[in-house]
Amino acid sequence: EADKKGLIQGEIILVPTVNPIGQAQLVGNSHAGRYNLLSYENFNRSWIDLTDAVAERVGKKLGADAEANVSTIRKAAQDSLKALKPLNELGTLRVEVQKLSCDADFVLDLHCDIY
Repeated sequence: EADKKGLIQGEIILVPTVNPIGQAQLVGNSHAGRYNLLSYENFNRSWIDLTDAVAERVGKKLGADAEANVSTIRKAAQDSLKALKPLNELGTLRVEVQKLSCDADFVLDLHCDIY
């Protein structure tokens, strides 16, 4: 309804299955949960900390223009993610999810299921 009225500025991206690795993990006929069965890592933790990489790329490029600063930081985050070489499937998933989210004004991580 808000979209029809032109009230949404920008875009809304829904990713209904952001974690296909976890969704595919079954023990018997039951979903295994939030931990990777291969590494025991929690899918919802250990996101890539881009602070130092972004700070290095941004350097002294920030100024008084807030919108330009946001664009500069988002580009640095995207470039930092593109430079990564994940070593496994979970690392690749994390990079791809962060690529989707690092240029967003808001990110909602909703854990919704039928249970």
